[in-house]
Amino acid sequence: MIGSLRVAHRLARSWLVVVLALLGGAAVYAGSTSSLASLELEVEASANPWLQVFHDRNGAFREQRSSWHALDPDGQRRVLVRFPASEGRWLRFDLSAGGTAARLCPIRLRVDRQSLEFSADYVIRLERQLLSARWDDAGCLVVEAEPGTPDPFVVLEARPDLDWPSRSAARNMRWLQFIGMGLLVLAGWRALVVAMPARAPLRGTMEGGLSRLEAALPWIVLGLVLVAGSQHAWRSPPNYAPDEVAHLSKVSRIVSGHPFSNAEGEKLLPVRDMYGSLGRLLHHKDALDPVEVERLRDAPLACVREDIELPTSATPYFPHVYAPTAATYALGCGLGWSFGNFLDAARALNLLLAALLVFWAVRVAGPARWPIAVVAALPMTIAQFASVSADALTISLSLAAVGGLLGAAAGSRPLRSMFPWLLALALALALAKPGIPWVLGLAVLALPRCREQGLNCWKWLGFLVALPLVVHVAWTVLATGTAESIVRDHAQGNAELLLSQPGVFLGQWWNTFFSPYVLVLVEQAIGRLGWLDIPLPGWAYVLGIWMLVATLALRGEATPHSPGEVLIARAWSLALVLGSLAIIALPLFVYWTSPASPYVEGLQGRYFLPTLALLLAALSLRAPAPHRLLLGLGVLAALVVLNIVAVDQMLEAYYITGRRH
Repeated sequence: MIGSLRVAHRLARSWLVVVLALLGGAAVYAGSTSSLASLELEVEASANPWLQVFHDRNGAFREQRSSWHALDPDGQRRVLVRFPASEGRWLRFDLSAGGTAARLCPIRLRVDRQSLEFSADYVIRLERQLLSARWDDAGCLVVEAEPGTPDPFVVLEARPDLDWPSRSAARNMRWLQFIGMGLLVLAGWRALVVAMPARAPLRGTMEGGLSRLEAALPWIVLGLVLVAGSQHAWRSPPNYAPDEVAHLSKVSRIVSGHPFSNAEGEKLLPVRDMYGSLGRLLHHKDALDPVEVERLRDAPLACVREDIELPTSATPYFPHVYAPTAATYALGCGLGWSFGNFLDAARALNLLLAALLVFWAVRVAGPARWPIAVVAALPMTIAQFASVSADALTISLSLAAVGGLLGAAAGSRPLRSMFPWLLALALALALAKPGIPWVLGLAVLALPRCREQGLNCWKWLGFLVALPLVVHVAWTVLATGTAESIVRDHAQGNAELLLSQPGVFLGQWWNTFFSPYVLVLVEQAIGRLGWLDIPLPGWAYVLGIWMLVATLALRGEATPHSPGEVLIARAWSLALVLGSLAIIALPLFVYWTSPASPYVEGLQGRYFLPTLALLLAALSLRAPAPHRLLLGLGVLAALVVLNIVAVDQMLEAYYITGRRH
């Protein structure tokens, strides 16, 4: 009888897995088919190697809502474009610079499960740098560009009487997809529980394996960061990191003896000249010529000061995050290095320092070791570590502070031994980019450990929170004058607008982080390389998101705390997460965002990597040891795959296909 009940119980658990999987799959399918539009075209092109397709609900076209498609200049090529159904009202087709003509014939146009007629349901609203744009008798769009024009395009608008999905309906479909994904995750989890043997010897073996894996985790992360980072450091072209020329201009000012000013009227090292044609890499989308890249790398390092103007956007940053690069530059001038020798050495030095910082963070983070390790080993994080950008040390210092303070709060190390290291991190972050020291608020979580270990809690908060805050505010105020030069024209007056109508900023902030737009930032945080123009394959982002979800079950051992203390710690961590979203977005609103924009402009996923680590730590739960072992091995395997794919995409985009995304 008991045996029959056990069999019935096991069958019931198995059927629960099947039901959850079916419900989840149905929800994902229904949400995806109802929220997507698909446009399939047959394109005949003449001297047009590429076609860029934009889509938008209101005609406010952005690069993020577009896709590039390779064409056959001598024949026909089928092009398939998928986009959110709510963004199908306006379409824009951009021809290649210097292209002559193209004929776009629709094969299928479906929006929210309804079929549309391309020529009957869309009208031509705008032509730019075109001799003509018209519909032919076959319902195809025929465009002819003016000879030699840099950016010819045509804009189409759907008929106003068409029934389009509302933004709220699209959002509901997206939530349906998320719910379905959640059910699939739950089904996978239950399948793992059902399949896991409960035999004590096997469980003991797996618990021992988990202990060894977590003990080796800092070394695994160190190795992965160094191996993958070396590929980014030594195989990517100059100007690989966003605004690399601006960051190196700051280094020029430091080496020239002007670390805190624009050095107007002073002679500076002409670093921009060393980049040659790669100085405009953002606009140079074609595949690079390896011979030209090597020619630039072999040129002598610019070590003679000249009367020259350099970018000033990095001037407000404190010079300490550029100290390794500046020291390498000075050494290179003394040893007669080439530009390539300097880049290789400077990138490698930043990579090594960043890797050591995250190694320490993972080692001392206690139960939060997995979130720190995963975020530190994302392709985007590693690419930033292996650069001469200020982000190399800014991100690694922030992750080290998150790991160190969470470890201190968990009691993983005596606070007396950690205090000097945390103080050094706190002061380094106090002089970093505006808003970055928000992570120091985690010091509050260690107050119970202060009392338990007989430390002066006021001293703890004073040196790790109050002092860095004063230093940060003072430096930010002093640096504000030099930051005025980077204010965009359409953002003039945003500081006054913030005081008179704070709802404008709050509305943009909400739309940025609590709408499907946040998925753009998540994608960038996982890995959108270069100048955000080298995406990973779509499946890689799905794998990355699942990997982040799996990390939530990998909370490690911790000193026993009361349920109330655990609840307060989670609540405070989530409050810091929300606060960081506002603090990081605020300067971009003041200096960069149009008041008419629905989102805060200029935000990039890498700005939120420390926030992501804290969010994962705050929401993480402790699964049984056998499950944590399997999930941990899966997470590490996913990180390896993502980094291999990222390096491959980088090399392919720069040297084979070009960056047409």
